[in-house]
Amino acid sequence: ACTAARDRTVARDRTAARDRTAARDRTAARDRTAARDRTAARDRTAARACTVARDRTAARDRTVARDRTAARDRTAARDCTAARDRTAARDRTTARDRTAARDRTAARVCTAARACTTARDRTAARDRTVARDRTAARDRTAARDRTAARDRTAARDRTAARACTAARACTAARDRTAARACTVARACTTARACTAAR
Repeated sequence: ACTAARDRTVARDRTAARDRTAARDRTAARDRTAARDRTAARDRTAARACTVARDRTAARDRTVARDRTAARDRTAARDCTAARDRTAARDRTTARDRTAARDRTAARVCTAARACTTARDRTAARDRTVARDRTAARDRTAARDRTAARDRTAARDRTAARACTAARACTAARDRTAARACTVARACTTARACTAAR
């Protein structure tokens, strides 16, 4: 009877120890699963935040580039309109001056013809010289205006190219910084997960 009672006590103790071990293992497995789920949720949240920040940055960069392009187009259109208006005004002034000069020349030629044939010839020669000088001066002015407009256009294009290059460099640096931050966050998360598992 004593042996049977002792055997039952030993069996009961073994069963209780086995049950405690199983309960402890289940608790440890549940804790590991919960820690893994929390880590995965944190990683997903960090990845989503990085994606949202990158999308916002890309949208802002596109908006800035579009605004710069629109401003440049408006400036170019305004400059073209101003140049066209200046050219039209100069042409009208030139035509008026030529008409006035022709009228004065005609009056002078008539007066010279009445006065003397030689004087008429000298007046005609002088008028041709004046017209030739005015034409040369107008041509030089037109060439100088075209050169200045071309130089302004080249300077504006170089400024726009430098601005675009700087914007692309800033975007690349910002993307590299965001990628490094995500990598460091994932490394820290992995280290914490390993520590929790141990």
